[in-house]
Amino acid sequence: MSEQKSKDKYGREFFEKPRARKMNVFNRSFRFGGSTAETHANDIFKLFENYEENKKPKILGILCDNGPDFSPSSWLVFSYMGKLWKDLNLDQLIICSYAPRSSRFNPIEIAWGTLSQALAQITLVSDHQKYNYKENKEDLRLMFIQAQDELKEIWSKTLYAGKQVNCVNISPSCEESPYREYDKVKDALKHGRNSENHQIYKEHFQFLLSHCVKRSYYLHFKKCKESGCEFCTANPIKNEQAYEFLEKFDKQLPRPILFEGFYGGDHYPSLLDLMNNEDLQKMHKEKEELFKSTEKENICKKCKWYHESAADKSRHKRYCK
Repeated sequence: MSEQKSKDKYGREFFEKPRARKMNVFNRSFRFGGSTAETHANDIFKLFENYEENKKPKILGILCDNGPDFSPSSWLVFSYMGKLWKDLNLDQLIICSYAPRSSRFNPIEIAWGTLSQALAQITLVSDHQKYNYKENKEDLRLMFIQAQDELKEIWSKTLYAGKQVNCVNISPSCEESPYREYDKVKDALKHGRNSENHQIYKEHFQFLLSHCVKRSYYLHFKKCKESGCEFCTANPIKNEQAYEFLEKFDKQLPRPILFEGFYGGDHYPSLLDLMNNEDLQKMHKEKEELFKSTEKENICKKCKWYHESAADKSRHKRYCK
């Protein structure tokens, strides 16, 4: 993370957003697969392979928009992001969405504007009439492959934040890796004990629950310091400073909360503000306790999992020890 800091017009202090690496885009054909929690995990795994071993990040933060394929409340996201956290040996993996009324700041939405501009007045596969795709699935597949190739050629020449976009095509006939068990995981989560896959994934889900904090719009995997945990004992925490910081906020990132006495009561304090302002910290702690009191009946007493629905509570009950 960049150590450079800046202030906005409301006086809130932020870390400068690092622009050290390229924007990465993965193209898939929705007709032949589309995006899922599994494909997202495969994409992120591939990005980590580009780092040198001694320079791989220790903490991964993901901003999402609560869409159906990548919501922090999804158990499929919980399963695959937890697997990713473990397989990449990360200290922490944090998934969250922006605070209400702040999604316009989402960097991916801004980035898509640049990509969309690059496609203005362009027709992909201009000779598509030669493909008899209504009757022939193979011709439809070939047309999508050609469209992906043309899209890659355009976007690979597009600049974002002064660097060329890295565009990767996932062919309709491609067998993705390293994760290829989506239907089994989905079946286990949907049918529970009635699924033949239940026992296969039960231990995996139980382990993740013991290393996870969940609240509304927020999912956080992190290593522990329990002597009885074989995984964390064999893979100790690398960034102790970040771990100690979380202790100030009940072992998780602070919840976005509005305060009437700051920023006109209409803007959320930044993380740096909460770190450096004792008055804000005190107010935040009081408000956080108020939130917890209203959520109390929906939080598991054993693992602190926040139940967002009756179905979520029922599913959680299967795996919580």
